Amino acid sequence: MSKPKINKSLIYIVILYILVLLSSFLVLGDETIYFLQWHVVLLGIGIPFLPITNAIFRNFDDKGYFFSKTLGLALSCMVFFWLSSLKILKFTSVNCILVVLLLGFIIFAINKYLFNKKDIFYKVDNMQMVLLQELAFLVIFLVLIYIKTFRPAAYGQEKFMNYGLMMNFSLTDYFPANDFWMTGKSLNYYYIGQVIATYLVKLSFNDVEYGFNLMIVTVQAMVSVLAFSVGYTLVKKCNKNCKKAYAVGGGCLVSIAAFYMGNFQYVLYKWIFPFLNDVFHLNMDIDAYWFASTVRYIGSIEGEDKPIHEIPCYPSIVGDCHAHYMNAMFVMTILAVLLAFVINHEHK
Repeated sequence: MSKPKINKSLIYIVILYILVLLSSFLVLGDETIYFLQWHVVLLGIGIPFLPITNAIFRNFDDKGYFFSKTLGLALSCMVFFWLSSLKILKFTSVNCILVVLLLGFIIFAINKYLFNKKDIFYKVDNMQMVLLQELAFLVIFLVLIYIKTFRPAAYGQEKFMNYGLMMNFSLTDYFPANDFWMTGKSLNYYYIGQVIATYLVKLSFNDVEYGFNLMIVTVQAMVSVLAFSVGYTLVKKCNKNCKKAYAVGGGCLVSIAAFYMGNFQYVLYKWIFPFLNDVFHLNMDIDAYWFASTVRYIGSIEGEDKPIHEIPCYPSIVGDCHAHYMNAMFVMTILAVLLAFVINHEHK
């Protein structure tokens, strides 16, 4: 009887993952515990929703593993928000965990008894992709949170308001929350983004003072990995004979473009406009560049029409924990669902 083969690459990835995780103690020192609590929640929140993502992303190499996290966060938070609005559940850490577990139980029961599906786990090839994505997320997350430690203050622009909203939610029992500007009134504002952030704070038994910056970094790291999955799948499905290295390269390019590039404004002002000035003796104002103007870049050279097209990179730089910023990971999930729909029905 032959012994089962052990996939050494999986072992190496796990060892590397553990080493990176241990390095957080060197990077964050005494505050590592808050990072670890948060990371454990991000690791586990998608597990109850794997049957859903496995079905939707069945033709993805990773079976949509990382999208289970955003799906789990969105569904469980919204269910809890509705239950809390009906005064059924108080906004506590224990109740938040109970909602996640209850939804997980319902999903697994439906998957097993209604659809008679027992295989919700991953094959070795899929598992390698899953572990690599988790490793990439951890590295990006840890690097970004280290950078954030140099300027963690929630001060300037809308940061103080966003921090105040999260503090308000962390102290409330039921939704809708009270308005902390107008006593006796419920809060009249589009605040679901801050609710999601505070929901993660509750799940991880953290404090808002840490959860505020952890949430900002979470969105950036999450979008990076989600965009990679979309890009990787697009490249691979567009060419059936595509080498895996090309698909990985395409995924990395999409990941960088989706979050870190934003738009081409900096490249224009840094290199292209100066080049055109030198070669064609034009008089383009290269000193007019300011990174914040990237959200009003359309029409900035000519015309008065300047629509808002805020990109994820901008609120990440300024540290704005706002709804439109946190929405980036959910928008990427919706794009992935649309891509999965096309791939699943390409032969029909």
